[in-house]
Amino acid sequence: AGILLLNILMAIFVMFPIIYAVCITFKPPSEVFEANFFPTNPTVQNIIDAFETAPLGTYLLNTFIVAVSITLAQSLT
Repeated sequence: AGILLLNILMAIFVMFPIIYAVCITFKPPSEVFEANFFPTNPTVQNIIDAFETAPLGTYLLNTFIVAVSITLAQSLT
């Protein structure tokens, strides 16, 4: 039971920054620095702005190409 509790605590510790980043993604700019963890008025405008401001599609495609290339190369060796 002690190992299970330790694993659960470690999982929460590892996942917290990811969950927090996702929660902030859906907050409007006026709510980012407020104390509430979950957004009260969720919006996808931040995601739209990010894709319009930077070439995120190109970055994701490059990441995919590199990941697939390395995986294939390691599978063949």
